[in-house]
Amino acid sequence: MQVKVISIEPFWTTVEYEEDGLLQRKQLPTAFCGIKKRGPIDLPSNFVEMGTSYGGVDLVAVLELPTIRVADLQDALRRKGLWTRQDYEKSPQMVRGVLKRLLGFSIASIMKATRRS
Repeated sequence: MQVKVISIEPFWTTVEYEEDGLLQRKQLPTAFCGIKKRGPIDLPSNFVEMGTSYGGVDLVAVLELPTIRVADLQDALRRKGLWTRQDYEKSPQMVRGVLKRLLGFSIASIMKATRRS
C-alpha cells in the first residue's frame, strides 16, 4: 500500500494515505515499522490497518448535514439573482450565504461537533 510518511517520532511514525478517495492518517509503532525517512513508501496494508487513527476528530461520526439537490441549490441561487457566471463572480458571499442556509450549519456547529468527538 502506498503511504506518505509525515513524521517519525521516537515511539510513533505518522503515515498518510487515501482510502476510498478520502485522506487518512495512522500512527504506527516506530520500532516495528523500521522507517528511517519521510516521504512516499510502500507498506503492507494489514500493517497500516493495525495502526492507531490519527487526529481523533471524525466529523462523519459527529456531524450530520442535510442532503441538498443541485436543482434546489440552483433555484435558491437564482432567487437571489445569480444567473450568469458574472453574477457568481461578483457575489461569492451570496453563494456562501445560500449554501449556509440550505445546509443549515456554521463553523460554530462544526467546532461544537469536534468537542463531542
